[in-house]
Amino acid sequence: MLFNVLAMISGVIVKQLVQSEGDESSDEFTLATVMYGSQFSSKAEAFRSGSLVTYMGGVELDLSHAALAPHARLTLLTVMGGVDVRVPPHWRIEVTSEVFAGDSQVQLEGQDDLPLDAPVLTVDARTIMGGLGITNVPKRTTSPTP
Repeated sequence: MLFNVLAMISGVIVKQLVQSEGDESSDEFTLATVMYGSQFSSKAEAFRSGSLVTYMGGVELDLSHAALAPHARLTLLTVMGGVDVRVPPHWRIEVTSEVFAGDSQVQLEGQDDLPLDAPVLTVDARTIMGGLGITNVPKRTTSPTP
């Protein structure tokens, strides 16, 4: 009972400190999810930076339709939640990840085959009692069975 009360109070504090800003066309955005899930898809023409804080919630972040600006950066903080990030296969992804009591799965195919001048996204991720997934594999679409 006490844990639930403390979790709710800390969730309110986090939500007050970190406000979401930006939309799908913004070159910079900040997302905050506290005790709920959300989806965000970027169509930025020159994505520069994104910051995401998830507390007891989850986010599906799709960057596969965005274009990168030089020195682009994505910062992720997940506490008791999960973040799934989808990036295009033609981006080089440099990930620094620290995980405490959670899991991190980075599935980036073809990174060694990219040209030297491929766009680069630097991802700095911290996960505490949660999960992080980063992939450049296209999302599967299911077809209806006859």
